[in-house]
Amino acid sequence: MKAHCKEVIKEKGLEHVTVEDLVVEITPKGRALVPDSVKKELLHRIRAFLAQHAT
Repeated sequence: MKAHCKEVIKEKGLEHVTVEDLVVEITPKGRALVPDSVKKELLHRIRAFLAQHAT
């Protein structure tokens, strides 16, 4: 991810890149790097937490 950020900055120029630009550029790649099994486990844990704390 760090290398991808550097690549974006190099392409656009340091003066023309904001943090928001970097977030937009790297978010899809970052999400794609997370294995589906991790996403499913996290979703399961979130649902379990919400079920326990729902009133």
